[in-house]
Amino acid sequence: MISYLWISLAFDLAARAFRIILFNTYGTRRLATLVAFVLNLEAIALDDALDILITEIFADATRAGEKARLRTIKDLDEAAGRLGQVCGLLPERH
Repeated sequence: MISYLWISLAFDLAARAFRIILFNTYGTRRLATLVAFVLNLEAIALDDALDILITEIFADATRAGEKARLRTIKDLDEAAGRLGQVCGLLPERH
C-alpha cells in the first residue's frame, strides 16, 4: 500500500523538477533578454558619447576658424588703413 507521504513526496519532486525545467527555460530567456538589453544600452550610450565628443571637436574647430577669419579681417582692415595713409601722402596727378 502506498502511503500518503510517498504520494506527497512524488508530487513534490515532480513540482520541483517542473520548476527547475521552467526556470531553466524561462530564466535563460530572461537572462538573455537582460544581457541583450544591457548590450543595447551600452551601444546607445557609446553612440551618444561619440556624438557629444564629435560635436565638441567640430565646435572647437569652428571657433578656431572664426577666430582666424576675424584676425585675418582685422589684419586686412589695418593694411587697408595703412595703404590709405600712404596713398594720401602721394601727390595727385591729373
